[in-house]
Amino acid sequence: MQRFVSIFALSALMIKGSISLANTDVAIIEFREGSAIVDYYVAQQLDRVYETLPIESSIELELVPQREINLYYQKSAMLSKERSLSVANYFIRKGLDASRVSFNSYRKGLYVETVSYNDFQELNSALIFRPKVTRSKSPPLRFTHSGANPFESNCLNQSINSAQENELYHPNGASVSIPANAFETESGLAMPSTSVDIQFCVYIDAADFLMADITSNATKRWLESGGMVFIEAFSGKEKLRLKSLTEIEIRLEEQIGNPKGMIVFTGENRYNIVNWNPSPKDEVVKKMKRDTAYVEDLFTGEMAIFLEDGLEEEYDEFQGYLLKVGNLGWINCDRFLDIQNTTDLMVNVSGGSRGMAVRMVFEKLNSVLPGYSINTSGTVKFDGVPTDEAVTVLAFGKQDGKPMWAEQRFVLGSSKELDLTPRSMSETQIKAEMAKFGN
Repeated sequence: MQRFVSIFALSALMIKGSISLANTDVAIIEFREGSAIVDYYVAQQLDRVYETLPIESSIELELVPQREINLYYQKSAMLSKERSLSVANYFIRKGLDASRVSFNSYRKGLYVETVSYNDFQELNSALIFRPKVTRSKSPPLRFTHSGANPFESNCLNQSINSAQENELYHPNGASVSIPANAFETESGLAMPSTSVDIQFCVYIDAADFLMADITSNATKRWLESGGMVFIEAFSGKEKLRLKSLTEIEIRLEEQIGNPKGMIVFTGENRYNIVNWNPSPKDEVVKKMKRDTAYVEDLFTGEMAIFLEDGLEEEYDEFQGYLLKVGNLGWINCDRFLDIQNTTDLMVNVSGGSRGMAVRMVFEKLNSVLPGYSINTSGTVKFDGVPTDEAVTVLAFGKQDGKPMWAEQRFVLGSSKELDLTPRSMSETQIKAEMAKFGN
């Protein structure tokens, strides 16, 4: 029995005496009259059909209504082929292997044969075609990455005496306070000595993120960053960790205009990048430099400092974020953003995306997002990004061993696809281009 499924129907309509192959579902896809273009209207239908299809199940797509086939057979045959190819290419661009797409052909309602994607493009037969799509297992999420070493720059290396309290100051304006006797070895062995080597790396703005090829996202969720750090400690060859219930304090200068909602994230190497996860046991304390006024004390006649709310307090010159954390490694001061109107973007990288980082840099927000690969031909996707935001989309890394760079300013939502053609450029030139995204 054949089942026809209209994408707009409230229930499936069961039809006896199928004109198609037995036990195959058919979804009716509505195109605009005379058009073979997969526009947003058609893409919504295709996505809905595919996403509700069980893994390893197939569905046939009716692209030309039977009433039109009965009235205008030759025109419908040509239109069915054009639409079939457009639909197949749409799924392939989204990451479906071409072997998962075939085409069933019909003459006067009778099944003729099934043609593969490669053979179909050379076929000129005047038949009615329907593409048949088989859903595959979702490929593992893999974000693009250039292979850059994040520790080549922005890192301070310093030796300390761990028996006493220490404070390290990074050239980027950040600092870390470490209490006395804060460390123990990861292996559980006694520390060889109180001399500890600290690596303290700080990444503040988009230029820093790009040069280190680190990003501001929690899997596919978008983050706005107040700054990222990496801290590692060794005593001799022994790697160290913080003792239980011990905290270090990290100070970051304020980077964004509306700092509410900032929380601590910790990073792990996952999905081919440093991926961020919320750390509920750690906290961000906002420190603000407040306006002051000098007023005369009526009782003593002396000048005293009063804060804008009228309460006399100790004046704190630090303006930024104070992170209290109980772990070393990757640490991030970020917040989730609530996006009302979202869109997706497909980026086609000429020459392929292997070895290339494809990134989205926001003009008004301190955020760099990674695109993830959906096929081997260089198509990369960004999900759930905010409509109408101005961004620059970048591709950088190496193709055939040569450093490459591409960039394109773009307003999200203006199109669903973007083509990037990287050009050869020296590593020094690429770093100079990245530096332009600094604060």
